Amino acid sequence: GTTTVADGDSKACVGLTYGDFVFDDRLEEVSQRIERQNTRVDDSGAPYVTIAYLGELDTPGHDTYNMAGVQGELVGMAMRQAQHNEFAGRNGSKGLRIKLLIGNGGRNWEHAPDVADQIVERAEDESLGMDRPIVALGFGQSVAPNSEAIQRMSTARIPVIGTTATFDDVAAGGPEQPRSPYFFPTAPSNSRLAVQAANWALEGASTVRHGRQITMEPAGNAAVIANAGAASDGGDLEQYGPDL
Repeated sequence: GTTTVADGDSKACVGLTYGDFVFDDRLEEVSQRIERQNTRVDDSGAPYVTIAYLGELDTPGHDTYNMAGVQGELVGMAMRQAQHNEFAGRNGSKGLRIKLLIGNGGRNWEHAPDVADQIVERAEDESLGMDRPIVALGFGQSVAPNSEAIQRMSTARIPVIGTTATFDDVAAGGPEQPRSPYFFPTAPSNSRLAVQAANWALEGASTVRHGRQITMEPAGNAAVIANAGAASDGGDLEQYGPDL
């Protein structure tokens, strides 16, 4: 369920929903679509699995840039849920369907660890049956609360598929566990991005687009722009290692 928390001079809602609660006006359409699709799964009587999603669904000042990314992820998940469930139900089949559980970690991911605990609690509650989450997606920003959320999921041995977080150690659990074995990122790490960018600058690159060869010549000069306040521990900032 959702919980109302203090957020500066206002209040915000964090927690979990099957789409019946809308965390931001921009997410209304996709949330309602997911709710309808979840209801169809319940009404079908077919077996299903529950997949959780955790993101920053309530951004400071309704930040359009960050909210666009979250909306895109949810729309993609909703589309894939619909495609999978349609295929699973063809010809009256009782194939395995998918239900989606949406989680809001709050502004700046402040409550992400608490929402991760809610996902874990549901996953361990055998009375929920097929509503127990078996995997979680999202966790898409390199900030300290997100790292903590990933660790709590990993401690419960729940696989996490990361979307856009790129900090090399976003899933690190300290010196004894440099990387969680339950975290599977889909985005390349900062170190890999840095090496590839350096190779492009040094050696150039080429590709074929619409049948035409496009070539980027080696760079004669390179400029590096860095935020001196960025640090691996994040704090109020994003987590960046020395690679970038």
